[in-house]
Amino acid sequence: MYYGSYRAPRTLVWTIGTVIFILMMATTKNTYMWPNLLLDYPDGSTIICSSFPILPFNKSRTKAIKRIGPHNIDVLSIIICGLLGDWWGNKIKGAQMDSVRFSLEQGVKNSAYIHYLNLLLHELGYCSTVTPKLVVKSEAIKDKRLDPTLTRYNYRLTTYTFTSFLWIFNAFYMEVNGVMVKRVPCWVGEFITPLGLAHLIMGIGSIDSQGLILKINDLKGLHLVKTELKNRYNLNSTYISYFREGESFKVLCIKEECFALLQSIVNPYLHESFRYLFIPVDFNLLGSVASSSIKAEAIYANADTQKELAIKQNRFKSGIYRWTNKISGKSYIGSSVNLSKRLNNYYNYKILADPKNNMLIYKALLKYGYSNFILEILEYCERSLLIEREQYYFDLLKPEYNILQKAGSTLGFKHSEETEVPLSKVR
Repeated sequence: MYYGSYRAPRTLVWTIGTVIFILMMATTKNTYMWPNLLLDYPDGSTIICSSFPILPFNKSRTKAIKRIGPHNIDVLSIIICGLLGDWWGNKIKGAQMDSVRFSLEQGVKNSAYIHYLNLLLHELGYCSTVTPKLVVKSEAIKDKRLDPTLTRYNYRLTTYTFTSFLWIFNAFYMEVNGVMVKRVPCWVGEFITPLGLAHLIMGIGSIDSQGLILKINDLKGLHLVKTELKNRYNLNSTYISYFREGESFKVLCIKEECFALLQSIVNPYLHESFRYLFIPVDFNLLGSVASSSIKAEAIYANADTQKELAIKQNRFKSGIYRWTNKISGKSYIGSSVNLSKRLNNYYNYKILADPKNNMLIYKALLKYGYSNFILEILEYCERSLLIEREQYYFDLLKPEYNILQKAGSTLGFKHSEETEVPLSKVR
């Protein structure tokens, strides 16, 4: 307007340009940003625009070079905080310009979170499918699993390719001796929003006796995250040495005294399967009230991170075990002449997802994830006493996930329509 560009003979061109500009503003509802620009909202709220999927660059067959435009700050926060953890990027060579797509792969034990995340990104126009892809991987001997020949199932989430993601890829990756090496850029703290922090916790966080552990495979990244947590959220954290499967490395630990503040920041964005992180484990309140009188032989407070330990410690042992849901408090009791082998079955996705195995505990493990369950070995006993001791705990604890309340073989048991409960109704 300063140069009078709206005057003849450019009136039509100016009018068309102005209309396009106004329509783009109306479509985005002012909730989007260019990669190098952050928008602050007075009320601190974050809005996910439902009109986003109508934009043309989210179509599955759209060329990457045509996927241009501003990205939602929520999406950028999720991806950038994800790259601090297990996300990775792939650069695809293009005739005119390179493009980038990002991926995340997680085991079946985190199925609830990766399904939720895939659906979220699909609704925002960043994934072609509603659900992640199930991929099969063979265990390597170096993974130190109990049985290297077992098949492991992972879920993989993959975004569309975008030329406008190149700036993220180039910031996180550098070529060293012909190999792309992942690093953490100095500006990463700008994208550790409450939503981004929540997804960082859901992606790589775990509960330990010392606090909430964030395992970031980069010392610079650890320092940047630690600084941002303090400066932006006044959260105190510290470096600790963490040991897992014989390896030692530095991790970031947020102490339990900061949990109340941390919960107030990330709780609106946490998936329900991760709300246990801020719930103190009280074995007297979980399951039946009668459990307070029981002293378990072994307790694995996080059936996810302590999987290998549970299997290793129970090799060739017979006894009674219990799964307890941290969210609902419901439990399942079972017995086995070989606890290690039986537990391996629980961690086998193929067995859990088999339609022929219509056990409530299987459905609950699939729905909530292993991290929301406590695994207990209630008692070690001789094989000849298994049924008797199992019935004792049935009568005492009345486990809700057990359809049959009588110990012994379930061979020949046929589920009625009442007992065949869909996954969505499992509590």
